[in-house]
Amino acid sequence: MTAELNRKFAPNGDSWNSFHDRIDAVMRQASLELEHQLVIAFITGLHHRRQRQCRARRKPAARDGRMAPSGAQLSNRFRVSETVRWGILQRMAVVSPRSTTLVSTFPRAMMACVFSVVLIAILGAGFGAGIPGGSTPVGAERADDSQFVDAAYEGLLGRSPDDAGLAHWTGQLVGGTPRSTVLGAIGDSDEQRRNVVDAAYQAILDRRPDPGGLAFWSSGIIDRLTVQELQAQIFASVEFYQRSGATDTTFVEALYRRILARGAEQAGLEYWVGQLERSATRRDVADAFLISAEGLSQPTLSILTADPDRGTRSPTISGIEIQLDRSIQAESSVVIVSLDGRRLAGTTEAVPGSENSISFEPTEQIAPTNRNRPVVVTVFAYDGATVDRVDYSFALAAGAAISVPNPSAGGNEMM
Repeated sequence: MTAELNRKFAPNGDSWNSFHDRIDAVMRQASLELEHQLVIAFITGLHHRRQRQCRARRKPAARDGRMAPSGAQLSNRFRVSETVRWGILQRMAVVSPRSTTLVSTFPRAMMACVFSVVLIAILGAGFGAGIPGGSTPVGAERADDSQFVDAAYEGLLGRSPDDAGLAHWTGQLVGGTPRSTVLGAIGDSDEQRRNVVDAAYQAILDRRPDPGGLAFWSSGIIDRLTVQELQAQIFASVEFYQRSGATDTTFVEALYRRILARGAEQAGLEYWVGQLERSATRRDVADAFLISAEGLSQPTLSILTADPDRGTRSPTISGIEIQLDRSIQAESSVVIVSLDGRRLAGTTEAVPGSENSISFEPTEQIAPTNRNRPVVVTVFAYDGATVDRVDYSFALAAGAAISVPNPSAGGNEMM
């Protein structure tokens, strides 16, 4: 029997026993490394749980309308982890009397294999992740996902995530959902839309929006209008005109203060008042201030260049490319495109050779029509520490279409 084993499993001349010893040594080392990963995940999990408890004591309860599901809707694996991780270290070292005979009759290498599989299963149930490539600790990955969700909530919703929301979205990430999908869902939430409208009202009119105005404007953000277009509408309102002094001069002075954060120089003041006295509307002047180089430098995140460019009537396009004012992680960011109020199917891609650019490639074709159609482009960008949003719009010219750059990659039929 030993000779047969030597022939089949040790063809290089080694004996079966030495071959068995080498496998045994490798499996023991693998088991030790797995135990090390488990300890790291255990400690990191306790640390982040403690952080969330401290944050919950420091901060008031989250506002109504939160988008995350309740704790009752969460996957059982997050509730199981509380009991699993406290006893798992003891289970690593304890062998029951009944299993002693099993240990003595099976080769140690085989037991190490079984032990490793069991630990991986427990780890997946308790922490919702494996150890990719054996190189990154599970706890470190969970911490990175938690930081990403924290940044998305702070940047887009203006608050820290509640425990249920944090568990839900980190669970989605651990389960394989791309970060761009999670970021798009948080950015496209009703809460984020309402925050945009609320911020515009308070910055321009020094008040919160009424329920009717909040519902009307928040339903249009992302799909039919940009933040800049929303702001221009509010600046052009009768309420802002009256609050600013109800004259063309005081209106222009108010635009300088609110949009450019400075007083008006005499030449600029005279020029814009003259435009209003001739044919320009208050909306025209507000738009000009908002899209000026000085006005565009005011937001936290800005677009340096875009193709197609803002405000243009574009011919047939097969993609959109945007250059931002900072480096971003394109794989963790997302671009949402709406054509005439309808979401356009496509993928967000990094631009080769550029750390601050991102592109959108459509996966469906849109047939030309006999009219101009508005296109709203919204970017939710993650730079490794913070999340912010920026948007712009252009028009798809009459007779122009949207084509798929690589039809073989998939996409819908011509619509």
